[in-house]
Amino acid sequence: MALFKDPNVLGPFLVAAVIILLDDIWEKRLFPGPIWLHISLIIMNLLGIIGTFSRGGWVNLLVCLVVYLALNINKIQIKNLNIKKITIYALLVVMIVSMIWSFVIGEEYKQFLYARINLQSYDKDRFAIQRQGVTLAFTNTLGYGPGQFEYNVLRQTGEIFSAHNLYIRLAMENGVIGFIVFIGGIILIFYRLLLDYKQGRTYLAMTPACFIAILSGILVNSLVIDTLHWRHFWFFIGLSMANSVVGVKEEIEDKSINRLESSYALQRYMEWYSRRQRQ
Repeated sequence: MALFKDPNVLGPFLVAAVIILLDDIWEKRLFPGPIWLHISLIIMNLLGIIGTFSRGGWVNLLVCLVVYLALNINKIQIKNLNIKKITIYALLVVMIVSMIWSFVIGEEYKQFLYARINLQSYDKDRFAIQRQGVTLAFTNTLGYGPGQFEYNVLRQTGEIFSAHNLYIRLAMENGVIGFIVFIGGIILIFYRLLLDYKQGRTYLAMTPACFIAILSGILVNSLVIDTLHWRHFWFFIGLSMANSVVGVKEEIEDKSINRLESSYALQRYMEWYSRRQRQ
């Protein structure tokens, strides 16, 4: 759990760190040191994600990696890859992981890991509560108010359960309008990030592909947990919006400068200024 509410929050929080470090390998804006520093930090965070035994965190990581690598596949120049070195490194990693799994990890942890992969007994309760949440959302399309999911489920079932699903909680608490507004806002953010990605724009410390990957992983993870309460979810939403706004401002300023530079008056002034400097 570390300093978080539970392992299901800690694991996905570390996923964002892995993607940021992976993104920084190309430009080295955050850590200008050698590449082994990035790799070491990535491995440390990966161990943390594995150690939380969070199924949602594992899926979150997989989605983030697939999306990020898909968006950056053009950066990988296959012709320049050293296949021999890559094969050696891959075999070395496999050997190290195998040795750790065989001689370091105890049998009780292995059994616990196998058990975590399968469906848990409480998963059935979660699915039942989610169906109840969907029913309540259609019963009152205006919503029951923020934070009212547990209270209304308690009235219906006699037990306190969380939604464990961002979208069901949104629809039930904030109504259809609130749900549409939130999802519409997320779609607009993704649209702007994709535009910046296609234009090859890079933000101050991260790339649009990095934001797209992190937000994609969180949105998939939102199917099994109430990410509405995740502070880092809102943090990356805010960063995405801020970078998009700054990008628009810079684009407007660039266009204004280009218009000024093309004006006749400015050209005449520059000619006069150049003659004066030579004198």
